[in-house]
Amino acid sequence: PRPRRRFRARCAYHVTVRCNNRAFDLRSREARAVVLDALRRSLFKYSARLHGVALMSNHVHYLIKTENPSDLPRLMQWLNWYTAITLNRLLGRTGHFWEARYHAVPVPDGDQRHVLNVLRYIHGNPFTAGASKGFRDEFTNYGSHSTGEDDGLTTPILSSFGLAEPSGSAPLDTEDSVEVIDDSQAGAFTEIGQLGLPDSRRGPIGDGPQASIHLEAEDA
Repeated sequence: PRPRRRFRARCAYHVTVRCNNRAFDLRSREARAVVLDALRRSLFKYSARLHGVALMSNHVHYLIKTENPSDLPRLMQWLNWYTAITLNRLLGRTGHFWEARYHAVPVPDGDQRHVLNVLRYIHGNPFTAGASKGFRDEFTNYGSHSTGEDDGLTTPILSSFGLAEPSGSAPLDTEDSVEVIDDSQAGAFTEIGQLGLPDSRRGPIGDGPQASIHLEAEDA
């Protein structure tokens, strides 16, 4: 059996999850709407904060922080379960949508260089892959950091990670911050309301497979 993962306190996690056999295209507005809706539901459900996200053709990058480290595997299991069901319905298919296990790398609080490197890596993925002409991309939350606009999902990293914010500073622009780091080591969204999706901040949201979440969370 594969070893169980242990998640650290006072850390966010750079999570990468890939489509099964890397066979599907997530860079469509329909797929984006599904992932953003599910992501917002999971953030609400597990009191988590989203700092970075990028939808690529066959994988997704997240920078997520949960108050309780043990909630991260529960959040990811729920998020992958919900998106798999919904995306399969959208595509008219059945079977596994995501690979069995996601990749998660800790990003310690207060380590400004590491935090900005990871954000730059996430936001630069579409550009590096040739999917966009620059860092601003409608399938990442780069615009929320570079302009300070509220997209309904992103939590600014300065306050969350205990990083110093210079007096009179402009919104964080990760494109000019620090160099990219390798993933193994380490465009603004449309407002959610414009997608016609329910606003989970208004109250409780949908159900999930609670029993399986608690049974499998430590092995996620």
